[in-house]
Amino acid sequence: MPDIPEFRVMNKTLMNEWGRCCYLYVAALSATAEFKINPDFLSNKDFAVYEDQVVNEVFNSFKQSAIQDGLGNQYDENRAKSLYINDWNLAKSAMMDFIDNLSKNRHPSDLPLMHFLFRKIGTPDIFEKTLEAPLRSFTKETLKEFVQQ
Repeated sequence: MPDIPEFRVMNKTLMNEWGRCCYLYVAALSATAEFKINPDFLSNKDFAVYEDQVVNEVFNSFKQSAIQDGLGNQYDENRAKSLYINDWNLAKSAMMDFIDNLSKNRHPSDLPLMHFLFRKIGTPDIFEKTLEAPLRSFTKETLKEFVQQ
């Protein structure tokens, strides 16, 4: 890659955005674990509070990255927040499909969540198969840890 400062900023911005996508993935796993412990979780006000916290955390991370990357306030805050609400809704939909797959013993049950993450970070199709096994292992171990907490 040419040594161009704008490329370095763009690369850093992409890495930060990928991190936010991974955060949404883990947040969906955490909510799934809570659902396994308390099946009423997804339908009560605690889940609504959780959703607000997730979106605010991702949005605040975006704002901090924008400041660090020298973008300051050169973005539309309302548009950015609505994009992260949409991203969370996509993660939540994948989580609901994951829970549905678990309840019906469909395998591999975690594909909806994986496909959410792959689409959000722009994983090329040729890498998805390579990433499935480590991501599946991460998903299984993380969910197990969350349930045990």
